[in-house]
Amino acid sequence: MIAIPKLRFLPRTGQTVTAPTANYRAGDDGTYQAGERARNARALEFVDNGNGTCTDFATMLQWVKAPALIIPGAADVDPGNQILAPHGTWTTTHAYAAADVVYDDVGATYQVCAVAHTSGAGTFAQDVAAHPTWWRQTIWIALATDLVHPAKMAWNAAIDACEALVYAGFTDWRLPNYMELASIIDPTIAQPLIRAPLVHPALDGTYTSTSTTMGSISTSAAALRFRYGDVLLNYSKATACFVYPVRGGIVNTVT
Repeated sequence: MIAIPKLRFLPRTGQTVTAPTANYRAGDDGTYQAGERARNARALEFVDNGNGTCTDFATMLQWVKAPALIIPGAADVDPGNQILAPHGTWTTTHAYAAADVVYDDVGATYQVCAVAHTSGAGTFAQDVAAHPTWWRQTIWIALATDLVHPAKMAWNAAIDACEALVYAGFTDWRLPNYMELASIIDPTIAQPLIRAPLVHPALDGTYTSTSTTMGSISTSAAALRFRYGDVLLNYSKATACFVYPVRGGIVNTVT
């Protein structure tokens, strides 16, 4: 049995501005205002939920265990939470099964077959038009040749991806603010400095997005590197970063 400690939550970042102000938007830090007003001492208490997620019972934040688990080819995750198998270029001659991964006629975008494929349409676009609920786009994979590392995304795409994510049976995923993301740094371990059993996708020094816009530079957001444990407060929102979805905690409270 897991002993759950007395709950101590993260402070807010202090950002309250959100849409429709320029360079702020729905789904960002100002929307959720996650955390509490006062800073409290806290200790991390992680539990692997066995479904591709981990919960920090000190903050009640639930994290995707590893972004790579969302994409094809990852081991050690409930098959119901994962795209199962890459197939290749879409064709009308193949009897697709649920969770097959294909890319469209021009090879530009991966698609996920949601149900068995039975269409006889001549192009992928026709097939999607005829049966729109049979397919959904996955933006979590990186390349056709890389089914291990998740895609890097610019700030708006990262927020959209987290808001749209359905994973481990939950639909309320979001992009974390910089205090939430910093809470899973562990400076006492070898790189990457991320608290086990969470897994960071790479050691290349790429920043990971947060939802926090810097007040003085609204075209920039805070980003964090798990390789070094540093936070950059003026990272361009147009630059692609890794994405680490979160849910739970204290969200959008007024007290």
